[in-house]
Amino acid sequence: MDPAEEAMGVEGSSSSGEREKEAGKEEKDSMSHLYVFTAHKGGMDNVDKKLQLEVIEEMSKNSTHHAAVLRRDKRVAERIETIKAAVLAMTKQDRAQRGVESDAIIASARKHCACDSDRWCCVVDMDMFYAAVEIRDDPSLNDVPLAVGGDSMISTANYVARKYGVRAAMPGFIARELCRRQGVELRFKPVDMPRYQAASDLFKEAVLPYGPMKMLSLDEAYIDITARVREAATVADDNTTTQVDAEEAAATRLVAS
Repeated sequence: MDPAEEAMGVEGSSSSGEREKEAGKEEKDSMSHLYVFTAHKGGMDNVDKKLQLEVIEEMSKNSTHHAAVLRRDKRVAERIETIKAAVLAMTKQDRAQRGVESDAIIASARKHCACDSDRWCCVVDMDMFYAAVEIRDDPSLNDVPLAVGGDSMISTANYVARKYGVRAAMPGFIARELCRRQGVELRFKPVDMPRYQAASDLFKEAVLPYGPMKMLSLDEAYIDITARVREAATVADDNTTTQVDAEEAAATRLVAS
């Protein structure tokens, strides 16, 4: 083999290896949709996604749940291919008719779900609620990776833990190993519903004066602030939502958004 052929052979081998690595990476990345606990949350911008997926795969690949997830994903993929084939088989007339039908559905939905532009509403959502209550009552937890829950499931993680890829809905044993591989220890606190309910009651009392409200969960309130906004517009230049946040923070010593 002359030098040129030898060089081409080495280059070809290298390119093939790189393609295999890239294919493996794409396959690994494509698995992230299988796990709800790999979805992004605030504070997870710089998470090592590669490590996160590696740990999840290693620790769940032989489980019954993982096998069930793969079967479900296969069924979804097959359904997608069936739909794509049906779309490709459609004639121009078929497509036009489907377009007319979909436009009618959208128009009907808009008619029945029309917004009332004369009203102002807001959603107030507490940040990392369970973890925030734990930190409020024990400030030493503020700067350590903290998860509320146990080895089976995490209910909430603080922002320090999220930097390491830990988040709500993640099994605790996976989160613990994920932190260990990054040189940190994940602290756990058990769920304490009576304390969270008490904090939620304070939250509700703080925001109730701003208008009719509906609690969507312990840490989330939907408030119609129309009357308060109109009052503010006539008597002062007031930011009602900022006031809501301030009142809530004063009452609960927790942060909302």
